[in-house]
Amino acid sequence: MPAMNGFQVVQKIRSGVANINQDLPIIILTGHGQEEAVKAAVDLGIHGFLTKPISKDALAKKIKRAINHGPIDPTVLGG
Repeated sequence: MPAMNGFQVVQKIRSGVANINQDLPIIILTGHGQEEAVKAAVDLGIHGFLTKPISKDALAKKIKRAINHGPIDPTVLGG
């Protein structure tokens, strides 16, 4: 994304600045599994994350969880 990174996109959605449902389930797909990046995304209210490469089964599980549950609890990651 030339104008902003993924964290900024999530922040805009969650803050209501973007003309998108603020409660939209968001799953982050990343090539990096660094704990601090995942924690930052969880703090923004994501519903799930996957680290590349991914499988169809893993994606399906994350989508089901995102639809049926709320955002990831930040305290689970030591928040």
